[in-house]
Amino acid sequence: MADFNDNALSTTVAEFNESSYGAFGVTGNVAIEKDVQKMIAETVAHFDRIDILVNNAGVGDNMQVATNVEDTVWQRVMDINVTGMMRAIRQALPVFIENGGGTIVNMASIADLTGGRGGLAYTTAKHAVVGMTKNIASHYGTQNSRCNAIAPGYVETVLQQR
Repeated sequence: MADFNDNALSTTVAEFNESSYGAFGVTGNVAIEKDVQKMIAETVAHFDRIDILVNNAGVGDNMQVATNVEDTVWQRVMDINVTGMMRAIRQALPVFIENGGGTIVNMASIADLTGGRGGLAYTTAKHAVVGMTKNIASHYGTQNSRCNAIAPGYVETVLQQR
């Protein structure tokens, strides 16, 4: 597992380990290239491989519509929801290929299906996630590396509190 919040990460890893799931955690921010490299490298060092990557990092945009979307909000949403996902995929795919395959699960959103369930930046980012997912699936499926997305509706998480 990876999280930018060390306390939240430690708590989650402890809960999984107490349930005998053998979790391992790395602190990092997907908006920072070096952190993503560290997340993948430390995971490979710990487990000797990676079989699945779940891209679940995300941030909202306070429902900012096109006429009032702020550049800083737009950039933050893209950096975390799109670029961070791409960076994790870019680091994981060579490991998958070396190990004979793997699975990527990307977190999309109902916003990418309906277009109106989020602000402009969030909806745009989730459309990009779907496009990225389809591209990765078509290019790497023949190398036994699958890529799929799930598109949930509203889920009560800390994302709504940001």
